[in-house]
Amino acid sequence: MNINLTGKGIYVALMALIPITCEAIAIALAALGVFGMPIEVGFSLGFAVAPVAAAIIVPQLMKWDSLGYGKSKGIASSLIASATLDNIACLIIYGIFKTIVFQNAAQIKGSTQEHKNPVWDIVLIFVHNLAGIIGGVIMGLLGYFFK
Repeated sequence: MNINLTGKGIYVALMALIPITCEAIAIALAALGVFGMPIEVGFSLGFAVAPVAAAIIVPQLMKWDSLGYGKSKGIASSLIASATLDNIACLIIYGIFKTIVFQNAAQIKGSTQEHKNPVWDIVLIFVHNLAGIIGGVIMGLLGYFFK
């Protein structure tokens, strides 16, 4: 698959972020209305379920790309790139809502431990993702050079 995203960055970002936001809001509202879950838990559920849609469409997009459909406009590669960005955004936003949920649960339960600032936990989510990216690049380079 030949990926060329020149001039398509904003479209890829919009194709990734708008659908997951709509899906997560719908799932959060359904969780609130049907199950009576707190809205933070509903959004955690929404951002955990939202990236599943990409797993359904990516294999078919790869098949269509191999058959030549939409190759001249790069449709399949744009959609696959947006699915990747979709998954990354869902992981980060899920981690943020999970942190908020556990902070609220500790405050409600009346934990005897001193409550940490949730901002620090949210910053750690980004640090963990950055460390994962760096580790992935290092492993990829090792695999490339030591075939």
